Amino acid sequence: MYFCGTRARQEVTDIITKDFTLHHRALIEYKQSCDSKNKELKSDYSFVERESLFIVGETLCSPIYFFLEQRPADSIDRFFLYASFSARIGDKILLSKKKPIGINPLGNSMKKHIQQLIEQELVPNGHYTNTSLQKGLMDHLILAGVPSGLADACLGHYAMRAGTAQAGFSACGISNAHPYFALFKLPITRKKIAVILSDPRLKWSDVEDDDSFHNLSKHICPIRPALQH
Repeated sequence: MYFCGTRARQEVTDIITKDFTLHHRALIEYKQSCDSKNKELKSDYSFVERESLFIVGETLCSPIYFFLEQRPADSIDRFFLYASFSARIGDKILLSKKKPIGINPLGNSMKKHIQQLIEQELVPNGHYTNTSLQKGLMDHLILAGVPSGLADACLGHYAMRAGTAQAGFSACGISNAHPYFALFKLPITRKKIAVILSDPRLKWSDVEDDDSFHNLSKHICPIRPALQH
């Protein structure tokens, strides 16, 4: 099975520190390592291919750096850790050594965050799930003019029980699947998607040309020292 999006509750819980490659303070690469997806899938599936995705901009990267920096050097590799009972404001180490945050607390924290967004009238009132968040990203990409097949590929909308990722596209009835698949395999394409998601004002036309993308990314992702850990 081919997946490139992380949204199921268990796989979010199973994220580990090694899933992140820190290029610099405003550019992080994420590649899922866990084999969990959701309870609806049978146990006989397997991952055929994985592609990394990128997070750009210091605003979006800073929460990830927090969970990577504020932990003891000998902590367990789970990404989401509870705060240490002895932690105080101003301490360099704020997270526990071996107390991971479980699936239900993580889900509840997302519910609280969404409720705050509703109260601030930043999103419509309603019932939200991890799939809702994925749809929000899809809406963002489509409104920005990203080709629908490419947006689907980047957010993990195509999956196959066997075979290759390209077979997954074909099975969904997309006759011109290969160009989208070939584009998605390129790291620069996935960086372009990340740049668009970092700023709602940006359009696909702003990054489609490689030279324009490189000039734009210099402002969005200024090179600064990466985290050493």
